[in-house]
Amino acid sequence: VVQAVVSERLSEEDREAVRQDVHRLLVAARPEGDVTDPRMWPRYRLIWPHLTPSQAMWSAQHEVRDLLVERIRYLRYRDDLERGVRRTAEIEGAWRAMLSQDLPAEEANSLHEQFFRLRFTLANILRDLGQFRQARAVDEEVLQGQRELLGPEHPHTLQTRSSLAADLRALGDFRAALDLDLDTYQSWVERSGFGDDYPGTLSAAHNLALFYDG
Repeated sequence: VVQAVVSERLSEEDREAVRQDVHRLLVAARPEGDVTDPRMWPRYRLIWPHLTPSQAMWSAQHEVRDLLVERIRYLRYRDDLERGVRRTAEIEGAWRAMLSQDLPAEEANSLHEQFFRLRFTLANILRDLGQFRQARAVDEEVLQGQRELLGPEHPHTLQTRSSLAADLRALGDFRAALDLDLDTYQSWVERSGFGDDYPGTLSAAHNLALFYDG
């Protein structure tokens, strides 16, 4: 109630200035560690309640929107999968509306990159829920978009290829999954420029090890 009363007393220009201030504070409050690290969760939990009231999903700032992607990743790692699907749908709706506008090329590319990252995380959630065909469809769509926008050897593209391989394994297409995992690992090692010790390379090697162990 207090929030509504205060908002009504502000002009639209003043409300936007307040939103920008809140967004700057949220970005500044983001911990340096990855959201997959449970040690970071208390800090991240201070941020989450303010994303929706501050209309973060409509922000033009890359750093603000990135918090939304991290929120979905957090829900996945907390195994709050159904909520992750619902929150993703809300963010997708806002970002699709923004992408339908005539945005400057740089801003559109930035938003597209985050949109694909959001959808990539959704595919992981769908696979965790056992919805393997839906996960595959999302990953295939994301992979096509990332190849066009980012290139075939970009880390995000390679990560989506690994995700798609996991979908194929879950669906029983082991030959196609192995071929994709092998090619992805070779991309990390030989063509990405990140080397053998990069986390993405190690993750791709881990996927192959699991495959052969199985």
